[in-house]
Amino acid sequence: DSFFGLDTDDTGGVRNDWNIDRWAGRVRYDGWSALRLSLILRYVHRGGTVDRPLYGLAQFYPMRVNLDENMKEATVRLETKDFPVHILFEQSQARYEREDRWAPLGSFAYDATDPDVLDKLKTDRMDKQDVPTSRLMAAYRGRRVEIAGAFMYSSIDLHSTGTAWQGFGIGGGQTGTVTYIDNLISSAQQDMKAGNLHLGFDLGAGWVLRLSGDYRNTTADSNQIGERLIRIANPGGWGFDLSNPVNESGVFNVKDQMGRLELEHRGTNWSVWGGGFTGTRDVSWRRTNNDPGEDISRDSKGCQIGRASCRERV
Repeated sequence: DSFFGLDTDDTGGVRNDWNIDRWAGRVRYDGWSALRLSLILRYVHRGGTVDRPLYGLAQFYPMRVNLDENMKEATVRLETKDFPVHILFEQSQARYEREDRWAPLGSFAYDATDPDVLDKLKTDRMDKQDVPTSRLMAAYRGRRVEIAGAFMYSSIDLHSTGTAWQGFGIGGGQTGTVTYIDNLISSAQQDMKAGNLHLGFDLGAGWVLRLSGDYRNTTADSNQIGERLIRIANPGGWGFDLSNPVNESGVFNVKDQMGRLELEHRGTNWSVWGGGFTGTRDVSWRRTNNDPGEDISRDSKGCQIGRASCRERV
């Protein structure tokens, strides 16, 4: 029984029938005494179908999405071997492509009493996303000091073009047709910077001090231009178009910062620790050109203590 008292489901549910193929290869050159060079290639493809409801004319209609999605990535990695500081640098370039296609999975709505039918459903949209990413990691471990840090920068570009059609026959087509046409060009760009730093100090006499910090800053902007049409026609094909030009832009930015400090004392079979943390999150966004936007900041702080012990049994 439904927890919400829903005895029947008139949306038809979702049926997934798809598969993912993953291929990867690596070439490594280890002939240098100080450095190791690697080339890593990856390819991922998802194909198959997803059957799901389509909402139109205040009803749910069955539709099928034929999946055609793939990802290609190449990564060059450079890593030190004998330096006191272990350094790893990666530069990768990835491309995501999606050419999903729509098709009606039957003409009638899930509500069999509704006289309107779905007679046209298709799209030729093509989505492309380029993702270059740079990563730098370094670590040092001495007798009393341990340091590890990482930094990542990624700039993502998304482009989407094409047209989508949804057509309905009013009264089974005897009264006329209504077709919704989206002819849009979309683009988006996202820049992300992220880093972390971890420090550990052996103070002697069983005391250990740990400090860490995390930083993440993401800025994204999107643009969409084109036209949305509602095409209304009688059974003979004569009709008219209602046009709505589209020229919108939006932004979404997030910045996170966090710092932690922890002091631990270790005995023979036990340890105790305590510390504190502080963090901030700043989020700002604007959905459309006329949206005044929002800017929200949140702060958090706290402390923690703990104890651990171990008993040996003979």
